[in-house]
Amino acid sequence: MQFIIDGPDIPDTLLQAHEEGRVVFFCGAGISYPAKLPGFQDLVDGIYERLSTTRERDGEKSSYKNKQFDTTLHLLERRYPGGRTAVRKVVPEILLPSTYPKGSSDTHATLLQLSRCRKDNSYRLVTTNYDHLFREAVENNNWDIPSYAAPALPVLKKSRWNGIVYLHGLLPDAADENALNNLILTSGDFGLAYLIERWAARFVSELFRNYVVCFVGYTIGDTVVRYMMDALAADQAMGENSIQHYALAPYPPGEDKWEDKGVVPIFYNLPSIEDKEHKSLHKTLQKWAATYRDGTSGKEFIVLQHASNPPTDSAITGQMLWALSDPSGLPAKCFAEVNPAPPLKWLDVFSQPRSGHSNLNHFGVPPHDKPDDNKFCFIRRPGPYRLAQPMSLLLWTNDYTRFDAVMEQIARWLTRHLNDPELLLWITRGESRLHPRWAQLIEEKLGEIANPQMRTLWRLLLAGRVKGMRGSSMYGWKPALAADGSLTTASRLRLRELLAPKVRFEKALNLDIFYQDQQPSNSESSNLRKVLSWEVVLSGDGIHPYFRDHLKDKTRWFATLPHLVDDFQQLLLDALDLLRELGDANEQMDPSFMRLPSISPSTQNMDSRDSLVFFIELLRDAWLEMKKSNPNQARRIAAGWFDRPYPTFKRLALFAAAQDDCIEPRQWIEWLLADEARWLWSWHTRREVCRLFVAQGKKCEGPEAVGKCPEASGKCPETIGERPEADSSSAEQARLEAAILADPPVSIVCGDADLGKVPLDTQQAMVDRAVQLRLSRLRESGLALGAAARERLAALEAKRGRLADDESDEFLMWHSGITSETFGQPSEERRRRANLPPPEREKLLPWLREV
Repeated sequence: MQFIIDGPDIPDTLLQAHEEGRVVFFCGAGISYPAKLPGFQDLVDGIYERLSTTRERDGEKSSYKNKQFDTTLHLLERRYPGGRTAVRKVVPEILLPSTYPKGSSDTHATLLQLSRCRKDNSYRLVTTNYDHLFREAVENNNWDIPSYAAPALPVLKKSRWNGIVYLHGLLPDAADENALNNLILTSGDFGLAYLIERWAARFVSELFRNYVVCFVGYTIGDTVVRYMMDALAADQAMGENSIQHYALAPYPPGEDKWEDKGVVPIFYNLPSIEDKEHKSLHKTLQKWAATYRDGTSGKEFIVLQHASNPPTDSAITGQMLWALSDPSGLPAKCFAEVNPAPPLKWLDVFSQPRSGHSNLNHFGVPPHDKPDDNKFCFIRRPGPYRLAQPMSLLLWTNDYTRFDAVMEQIARWLTRHLNDPELLLWITRGESRLHPRWAQLIEEKLGEIANPQMRTLWRLLLAGRVKGMRGSSMYGWKPALAADGSLTTASRLRLRELLAPKVRFEKALNLDIFYQDQQPSNSESSNLRKVLSWEVVLSGDGIHPYFRDHLKDKTRWFATLPHLVDDFQQLLLDALDLLRELGDANEQMDPSFMRLPSISPSTQNMDSRDSLVFFIELLRDAWLEMKKSNPNQARRIAAGWFDRPYPTFKRLALFAAAQDDCIEPRQWIEWLLADEARWLWSWHTRREVCRLFVAQGKKCEGPEAVGKCPEASGKCPETIGERPEADSSSAEQARLEAAILADPPVSIVCGDADLGKVPLDTQQAMVDRAVQLRLSRLRESGLALGAAARERLAALEAKRGRLADDESDEFLMWHSGITSETFGQPSEERRRRANLPPPEREKLLPWLREV
């Protein structure tokens, strides 16, 4: 996590260890640069200058050149008059100025704040500096913090260690030869402390074994670090130290090889090698300390500062994730309740797999000793023991990991975005289902959703009627047959589960460019469809290829179809009910006539994977098989279809009526004349009405007229329209012709068109076309039309010409080769440009010769 822009990225593992009070900051000379105090090299230079001597011997020159400054001072003490005492007397003059620049001890105060353990309010910090800046920071803030100066070091037990450890000694306030003699300054001192007496080595080893050490103010080449890193590497080689340690180090690192010493470097930018201000380091420590000092309130402040803005910067993103993951759940609660609600873009951040083995402790999960490469995200992560469910051969209804305090608040935040379709899309991109607790929270908030259609979509999701990216494979289902040839109950129910209709959401395409000339709609439904599209699909995957490859032409499958009519009928009804919930179907409208233009097989039925088409064809085929084996039951089922509330079932009923020996003319004429003859004229049923007229129209006339139709008896076209003088039409024929001659309501014939924008002559043309089509199909059946019907049809044909021979007038869209036309067959001009075959037989041979 970065506490400042372009600052060092503090690892989550270090942050978590620090929260738990397991981190000890090990501070070097670099933290004292703001006080203009020298580093070790500058200290050596200052000692030589104040002693008015130079590095006159080869040993001093060589060690200084190799940056072995402790050896340089050791050699100086051995040859300088007054020896050790004289050399050390000048050290306070260099490191203890009369006054420090303003703010010199700010970073020291910051490190002391970071070193305080919340659990017992104790301070644990180690420094190899000799100066009094930590003491000044304590005095400036009126803190009561003990200190320990080498060689009198504390016992490294959490219950007994409270204070600042000056590992290499502390400069005395006044000239004190014994205190100066205790400073670990030369190579001899280091050898005594780390190699001979080993009191410093034992302290450092215990420190590394029991705490996470974070080095601040060092480079890997420092003398101090060299001694300690060698000890650490030795411990790790012996397998005695498995704790990870860290070092805040400037970047570019140059020759710094922290990793080789078993320490994780945390680099921060440094404008140049000569730059000793290290502002990025100091600002990071200050921000870290301020956040840590304020505890949960500090994390809540981070949330309040950034939550309302979309995530754009990696530093801010890291801060937010760190703050929100506080186990108390209070920062997350602040996030869930802040106004305005944090944007949904944060969900993308929370979904990214950023965490791994090293982050498990942060979420209350003890990690395995051997790290792995598994990744998890903020909102899908391992649960702690107290919330996780047991492993079991049997699954119970509540076998799910319960929410912790953080996840509960994230779920609450998301309920504030229930009116945003992007949340629905995010949920359905995966293969999972809602956590029961989140589902409960959503259900409690349904009444607050502004858009009624969004409420419907959420209800469908909560009811399990929304499909994710994948479903169960159809290829896992095998048809098991019972003794009577039907599917076994288990096999049938499993098939219904696989075929059950569900809704699938997708991001809508932006089609505004195609409708720039239209008045924009401000309706909630229209605006929602600009963002979200939906379709009704099958629950299972691979359904269509499975049926095509394994069932479509199988004799045993066809034998089972009559037993599945009720199941397929219910599946179709469920699909239409879903469309109705989505606003795409009602008692007078559904999309079946566009997706499947003809219930009977036709070249106009495109090869479609549409679920509605699939259900219609399944039910049609199953009913046809039932009609062969049990015509009475098939008749009863078909008679019931017309009473169902959707045009699709009206079409199926009319299709059934077109079959021989199924529905009496009186019955289907009653259907067509019901509801002000809506289904006689509706676009939805036009194809099925025409096929019904052709197949069964002749049965409408009286028995004495059968066989007397000129067209049916093969007379020449010039005699069409003539009939015997005695009009022998039945009452059903008279009712049907009267309804047709009464002309259809313009509102039905014109469909969804705005009548105010349709010219009157166009409206009349559509009415005439509808009347002509129906009378022509009745005549085509061999029915002898009544006088009024004959005259009207003759007048319409004289005015508009005869209909096409290819049934194209029965379809709203006619597909011919690569073209399609609305309201009938392609025009001659389009036919010529597309070079399509002409419908007239006499013109076909010349066309073939040209091709």
